[in-house]
Amino acid sequence: MSKPRFTIKGWHVLAAILVFFGIDFAVNGYFAYAATKTFPGESFHQPYAQGIHYNDELKLRAAQRALGWAVRYNAYRTDDGALTVVVKIVDRNAAPLDGLEVGGILRRRGDADADRKIVLAGQGGGIYRVRLEDVPVGRWFLDGKARDGAGHAFEFKSAPWLR
Repeated sequence: MSKPRFTIKGWHVLAAILVFFGIDFAVNGYFAYAATKTFPGESFHQPYAQGIHYNDELKLRAAQRALGWAVRYNAYRTDDGALTVVVKIVDRNAAPLDGLEVGGILRRRGDADADRKIVLAGQGGGIYRVRLEDVPVGRWFLDGKARDGAGHAFEFKSAPWLR
């Protein structure tokens, strides 16, 4: 009988396991780094400060409920491809609110570079509108704010538009 040229020993198995898991940890570490570098998972740049001021946010929401304003919004594309955003604001008795300053940020989640500040112009009857020429098709959200002459502010967030 001839003696086998190579025999797998315990240290061979140990080395193979260490190499396998070393490569696995290195690749997973790179992917974790790349994922947090491109999107850190935070909606706000200072979540700790936001948490500290949470009671102020609750007071703001209570003040908004006391105002009793209601907001309806819509967006549509015109034939030339422009996006038109329309917001209607009414009081607790469904009477239209005119003379407000209405603006906000048109957001595309996951792409903060695409965010756009907008100012909506009053059209009468509680309707405010803005036309945007160069907004790509996609899922957009409006984080809006309306303010009257007395300083009352009303913040609202839209559901996504697939436009």
